[in-house]
Formats: sequence, structure tokens, C-alpha cells
Amino acid sequence: MRLAWFFLLFFLCPFANATNQSKTIEWIVVDFAPYYIMNDRYEGMGRDESVIKLLKNALPDYTFTRTLLPASRAIHELSNPHNNYCMLSLYQSEHRKQHIAFTTHTSTVGLSPSFAIRKELIEKLNLDPSKPV
Repeated sequence: MRLAWFFLLFFLCPFANATNQSKTIEWIVVDFAPYYIMNDRYEGMGRDESVIKLLKNALPDYTFTRTLLPASRAIHELSNPHNNYCMLSLYQSEHRKQHIAFTTHTSTVGLSPSFAIRKELIEKLNLDPSKPV
């Protein structure tokens, strides 16, 4: 199992060289629950954070670092050939595949479709928040 994770990361994440830097995997993290939870009682318990922890346990010889970026900047930094970042749960598109290597098989369970609405707007629309919409 450990060997499978190693090959996944080896092909997914570019490493700078064969020195100590190659033993570092730098993750881009974004403040977007449920993938990453930056505060509240569930801090650090996001879905992608849990996957990173599993990988860290499976690869004890590697150092894992994290760089917090705004989601709007993450794609740009991941595409930059001067950076050596990895990222989880990134939607694959043909445009992104031109600059970013993705694993062949994905196993992501996405967010359930839901709406978020301000409580004041619920009142203005005369909706009952206790009933399904």
C-alpha cells in the first residue's frame, strides 16, 4: 500500500531535484470546507486534510508542508513550472490538463448540491426556514 501511495505522489507531484528538497511534498490548501477546515471546533478535520494525514503516515520519510492560498490563486500557482506544489480535489478540465498532471482515476465524493441564503432574504421571500425548500 505504501508503495502505491509513493508512485501516486511521484507521478502527481513534481520534485525539484534529488536532494533533501525531493523529500518534501508541498501541499496547496484553500480555506474551503469541507475539504479544509481552518477554524471552529472541527479545525484540521477537513476531508482533504484527512487524506494528507493518511499520506503523511504512509510516507514517514517525507516532510509535508502546506501553503495556504486563496482558491483564485491556487490554479495559477499549481500551473507555475517554478513551483513544486501538489493539491487534492481539483476539478479536471481540458484547459487545466495542459499545465497540470492529474491522476488517471479519481475517487472524489463531491459536495451535495445545496443552496446558501442569507436569513434576511428568506424573510423577504416569505419562506419558512423550518420547511424544506
